Amino acid sequence: VFFSCGGEKKPAGGPPNGKELYEENCSICHGGDGKLGVNGAKDLSISTMSMEEALSIIENGKGTMTPFKELMNEEERKAVGEYIQELKGK
Repeated sequence: VFFSCGGEKKPAGGPPNGKELYEENCSICHGGDGKLGVNGAKDLSISTMSMEEALSIIENGKGTMTPFKELMNEEERKAVGEYIQELKGK
């Protein structure tokens, strides 16, 4: 069975909420705490990726991960990247 992260964007209206976007688009594979690992998803709580590396993967995808370049704007992708950094060490 093939799963892919993805979802619909919410209408604009203030700064994007990285946690909310993560929960809607990423938690199905990475889990709420970043540790789920479905479909080969990496454990984000032990990630050593820099913010730049995380943004590149969010934008372009990796393996079976959906590329979010066309699904999220730059500000939304950055908000998700910042939230992922908060998951480290949890």
